[in-house]
Amino acid sequence: MVTALFTGLYEDDPCYYSGEYPKLHLNRIKYDDNCIKTGSGSEFRQEITSDDDLYNKILPSINEYDILYFNQTCYSQTFTCSNTTITFKNVIDRLIAAFPDKVALSQSCKPFPKPPNITAVSCTLSKETCVSPCTLTVTVVWKNDGGTAGKFTPAIKVGVDRISQPIITLYPGETITYNFIVNNRPVGSYNVCPDPN
Repeated sequence: MVTALFTGLYEDDPCYYSGEYPKLHLNRIKYDDNCIKTGSGSEFRQEITSDDDLYNKILPSINEYDILYFNQTCYSQTFTCSNTTITFKNVIDRLIAAFPDKVALSQSCKPFPKPPNITAVSCTLSKETCVSPCTLTVTVVWKNDGGTAGKFTPAIKVGVDRISQPIITLYPGETITYNFIVNNRPVGSYNVCPDPN
């Protein structure tokens, strides 16, 4: 895994070349899996015509690196030449929204938090056979084994019908158990399973 920390857009006189658009380069430090520095350099040295243009010039780095960090210097930078203003905050916010599992703000290299991973780890029925009229209890345990909190809707499916509870937040390592009551079903066979939603 290769991590890149972008530490700022720099140029002594960004408007010197054309006067209309800033010509900038993006400083970058590379790290290995253990956050040990393996190199440094810059990503490009080109004129930037708009925030969209800067976003598109950074996109190739999404494929080149496993993780992209931008420090506070990057986040707060603004460059203006003639009538063109480049606001790096707009670009970084857009990158984080588009690639939340790869892009974040950080002052240094650090392990990237894993996204939430909420799954049903068990599903048990109070009885296998139910003679109508009867009530069946379905007990489901969900766990978040990801690295960040996540919201989800606890739900099961009984045949084609869905029974759900209100949306909740499950934190890393946390489990939660719900009992669902199933009754008043026509005679027949039903598949009962947690709904992955």
